[in-house]
Amino acid sequence: MAGAISEELTVPISTVLFLFGEWWILKTTNEKYGSLMKAGGSNLKMFLNNLPQFHNHIMLLYPKLTPPEFKVSDIETNNINIHYFSKHEGLKDFVHGLLSGLGKMFETEIDILLLESRDAGNNHEVFKVSW
Repeated sequence: MAGAISEELTVPISTVLFLFGEWWILKTTNEKYGSLMKAGGSNLKMFLNNLPQFHNHIMLLYPKLTPPEFKVSDIETNNINIHYFSKHEGLKDFVHGLLSGLGKMFETEIDILLLESRDAGNNHEVFKVSW
């Protein structure tokens, strides 16, 4: 579907995936999982720090789901590293959009830097989120 949208709108597929990630956070999660999103934390840093547990809660609702895994590292005052593991490849731009959407949801201006990628031979992606 992302490929068809990319072709129809003549925009890179990376842009389509990024915008879909933002939309997913700002629209879908707030409408479908609002209370769960609120339980994740009252600010961006808290939510990102709790991100590894978020999908554990989702799995309680949908036991047959195999969600991606998130880990955090290098937690500092104004930044955190988010590690994204998934059996599905090619979604780093979607995750980038998810992180951007979280910044918007928490009304926090952020910078997102891709530190490591499966495209470069790693087994997962690592994003540095700074605010």
